[in-house]
Amino acid sequence: PGGLLVQASGYSQRLPKLCTDLAHAVAEFKPDPSRFALVREVLERGLRNRNQERPLWHAQNAVTRTLADPSYHFQEALEYVSSDACTADACHEHMRALVAANFVEVFVHGNLLPADATRLAEEWRSILASKPLAADCAPLGVFHLLPPQPDNEDARTAAAEADDWKASRDAPANRLRGVATNPDESNSAIEVYYQFGEPNLREEALLLMLSQIASKSAFHRLRTELQLGYVVQCGVRSVNRCRGLAVLIQSAVADPPSLEAQIEDWLLLFRKETLAQLDQDRFSEYQAAVARNLDEPPKTLHQEAATLWPEILEGTHRWNHARDLAAEVRDLKVAELLTLFDNHIAAGGAQRRKLASHRFSQGDEAKEAGDTPV
Repeated sequence: PGGLLVQASGYSQRLPKLCTDLAHAVAEFKPDPSRFALVREVLERGLRNRNQERPLWHAQNAVTRTLADPSYHFQEALEYVSSDACTADACHEHMRALVAANFVEVFVHGNLLPADATRLAEEWRSILASKPLAADCAPLGVFHLLPPQPDNEDARTAAAEADDWKASRDAPANRLRGVATNPDESNSAIEVYYQFGEPNLREEALLLMLSQIASKSAFHRLRTELQLGYVVQCGVRSVNRCRGLAVLIQSAVADPPSLEAQIEDWLLLFRKETLAQLDQDRFSEYQAAVARNLDEPPKTLHQEAATLWPEILEGTHRWNHARDLAAEVRDLKVAELLTLFDNHIAAGGAQRRKLASHRFSQGDEAKEAGDTPV
């Protein structure tokens, strides 16, 4: 989904006036040509600099673009911004179309009464004087659910570059491949994403518990013992309403296929030496830590709003989700965690959905000469 986000914060007695002023600014917006040229130049420079992002950023970005719908490559944005079609007049026409028909969602948080919040929303609607936007014109972001790959023997690879990645969207490969454009970049990177889909409350609680236990094990094995890279991370990753477990490594000593093999070896070790040996006392310690973090109250209005706004964006509206999740975590059993791992993460699991994103340095790519993506 796309749209225009307007945020304002400040003293409650002045905020309503500021909000209506912003509504008028949106309704009457017309870009100044000289200002537009400056903003366009800054945006174009920022998009070009995306190519210089660290390899791990590119590996993660490829996963997001493959699974999220809708999604766009930064090269597509760059092509438009640097073209003759990107003008102040084109920007003005786009804003006029946006104002002519839209769906406005207003979130008011803080020291304002419900009646004040309703009045603000009504004033925005009145000032914009827009037609209602059809429901199918503003869909929620969705995700592509990968098919189960229990044995992973039929792994296919797709190029993750701007010109090629779209071809894999209809039938996503479970391995993405890209090469750094910067010849001085010595690091390669990988993200291995084990997709769960959209979990229910119980499944999300189990995934959080698994992440809490696995993150320490992954860092100890892959970073401390094997010294594969300075950056080693393992945790829950969201793509729209989809959740999964992500393992990430950025390395100057191993190429992505080697890193993927080491991740799979670690999973076998983790299942055998950590999960299989997990007794109820140790499990209860993890439960208490996860539940305590979920029950931790926000310290500022901004922190509290940050937990509520995603519920609005995703259309879930679970206002007490963290508290409900904490209660669910406290009710989990060790056997459930083992079942979740064996079904969704372990090689051979019936619901294993794995997506590996490889980002090669040019040096590692040269060593892979003859390995052509399909």
